[in-house]
Amino acid sequence: MRVNNYLSVCMFQLNIQLECNSEYEYLIETEEVLKQIEKAFDIIEKRQPDIALFPEMAYLERYEKKYQELSVSRIIVAGSYYKGNINTTVVFSDGVKYEILKGYASGAEPMARKITFIQPEEFLSEQLKSHEFWIKGRKIYILNCMEYYHAAYYIARNEIFKDKLFGIFAICSNSNTRVFEEETVCVHNHNEDLY
Repeated sequence: MRVNNYLSVCMFQLNIQLECNSEYEYLIETEEVLKQIEKAFDIIEKRQPDIALFPEMAYLERYEKKYQELSVSRIIVAGSYYKGNINTTVVFSDGVKYEILKGYASGAEPMARKITFIQPEEFLSEQLKSHEFWIKGRKIYILNCMEYYHAAYYIARNEIFKDKLFGIFAICSNSNTRVFEEETVCVHNHNEDLY
């Protein structure tokens, strides 16, 4: 008999504006953005999801304590921000903050001038562990945008990586989701139990 041991997931789509220069991108902190994030906090408190995800480039340090509070007994992917000219994913789990440097960049990102391409095998062996989180006995991977496009297929096919794996989650600020939808179909074709 198969047991349903699902995790509840809440993903937020925010209407944000980003500013970009030759070194980094950053979120423009308007009153509207702050209202949207605070509304998301209300939804998390009301719905009590196991995992909550904000988009890439949506992390705001001013809400650090709130993210920590909300992450007790859950995972909050607070988005990302530029740190040292590298897009850095911010994850809170049980009140602890984790910062994960983005491993792949699109040519449109300023950080593309700061990092070199690595083969998926190298990413999986050297960086994937920092993207791994556990909740309720289930493993999830948190990827940032292009990391999903480059690595998800290999995760879905690898016996070790997919053991106890509930899902692969990718935050993204790209409005063209087609490429990620196509990749998701490919991933699901190799592991239909994966979310």
